Amino acid sequence: MATELLSKNKKEIKIAIDSNFLMAIAKQKVDVMNEIKNMFGKNALIAVTQSTLNELIKLKQKNALKKQCVIALSAIENSKAKILEEYSGFADNDLFALSKKNWIIATNDYELKKRISVTKGKLIFLRQNRFIESNFEEVA
Repeated sequence: MATELLSKNKKEIKIAIDSNFLMAIAKQKVDVMNEIKNMFGKNALIAVTQSTLNELIKLKQKNALKKQCVIALSAIENSKAKILEEYSGFADNDLFALSKKNWIIATNDYELKKRISVTKGKLIFLRQNRFIESNFEEVA
């Protein structure tokens, strides 16, 4: 559905990814970066806020999450995701602010999804821990 719309509309699509979505790469064995690229094509600008990056680095210190964080950080580097350095506060607030600027937010965080949905923001999320879905039909 989104890919069809992209062929008609060549506008850059901005997607900011939350830490829990990135950690799904290891936890659920879903290559979220490639899935996003497949969903939105080469018009997708994939980004991570500095606050999300800081959160992953901090979580990496916890033994239980170390492997997931290392894989998530590696995925950021390998995908050449843009780091939004100006967003370095609290990750959820930064992502919420981006959603108000028409960014698509990739997250599985229930509270953040609820906040963004109330303001009619665009989301992508994992369904059944394997499939990426969105809360919108149009891309723009």
